[in-house]
Amino acid sequence: MDCSNAGNLAQRGFLNANGDIGADGKTIYLSFLQQPNGTAKFYELELHRSDLGDPGRMGGIGNDASDTNVYLRVESPSGGSSTFYSMGPGSTNVNFYVMRIDFKAGNDDVFVYRNPTSASEPLAPMLAVSNAGDMSFDGISLAAFVNSRTVVNDEVRLGATWADVVGNTGPSQLQFVGRTNGFTQLQVAGAPNYSYPLQAATNLTGPWGNIGSVAVSSLGVGRFDEASASDQRFLSRL
Repeated sequence: MDCSNAGNLAQRGFLNANGDIGADGKTIYLSFLQQPNGTAKFYELELHRSDLGDPGRMGGIGNDASDTNVYLRVESPSGGSSTFYSMGPGSTNVNFYVMRIDFKAGNDDVFVYRNPTSASEPLAPMLAVSNAGDMSFDGISLAAFVNSRTVVNDEVRLGATWADVVGNTGPSQLQFVGRTNGFTQLQVAGAPNYSYPLQAATNLTGPWGNIGSVAVSSLGVGRFDEASASDQRFLSRL
């Protein structure tokens, strides 16, 4: 990860005194897709600090146990001492994971969501571990080993909010269709069955105000008619 003083993480206050992601009082979200070719050990997406090998591993999601469940691993900073928190049976399907870490003085809190479908953070995570350990990290490693185990990981995202890492909730297109009978017609292409709030302003610098929302159909397209006395309008979606 870019943990330099000039990087985005440092500029937004996410780095602690050691230069790792994990400033007290900050929350970070990490999401990814994972598909192992079997559910027995070993496969894992790992968080690391200072070393991308085993000595730097701080935690991860996968399986390094004698069964076929999927686990959140939290490892002692001194190495060689892992605590595994089960999330139930593993799967060779593509699974979507969101990990939330609340950094605080002392040990940090970890929340894990498996295959969430909500555009907002669910009230109840699949797994919640209070005071899990020092979860500050500066790198991510993708690992698989033992018994020809392979794993595919994709779409690894890091962000400050749920929306940053869940994705697929922003329209790929906000298109002006035309103006008819006093209405400005807009077409939105976006996530199926999702509703997008819209804002408008008479100047690009604002002030911006809510004008309604557009509901996208199951086909991924929605239409919005906005009544305005002005033909000079700037429009944006949230």
